[in-house]
Amino acid sequence: MIDVLDIITDILRIDSYAQTITVVMLAWALLLIHIAMDSKTFTALFAPGMAAGALLTFYAARMTGFSFTGYKDANTILLGLVGIILGFVATLLMLRLWQAILDRSRPINKEERDRSMEAASSKVPS
Repeated sequence: MIDVLDIITDILRIDSYAQTITVVMLAWALLLIHIAMDSKTFTALFAPGMAAGALLTFYAARMTGFSFTGYKDANTILLGLVGIILGFVATLLMLRLWQAILDRSRPINKEERDRSMEAASSKVPS
């Protein structure tokens, strides 16, 4: 049987070099997000997903024995980079899904309904 506590312990058991590289790359990635979006909220929303992506990538690579190169340092950098990118994409997809759910549950006001009716009637050939 799989013990969740053992998995979490294994995920958090990365060496100090990998921790340092991950923190530095994550800080730069979050700085770029903050500059591009100019929003502390979006930066805060992306931080946990990107950190989790890096940690899970290190865990998956350790469990499967996967490595990009034979050099430990280069492998650590590449795994951290791929994990941060995967975490970014996963967080972005979750935010898009959340936005789609909120848009579907939002009631339509009169102006939006009139605009959509006009658009639909203009597409119908006479």
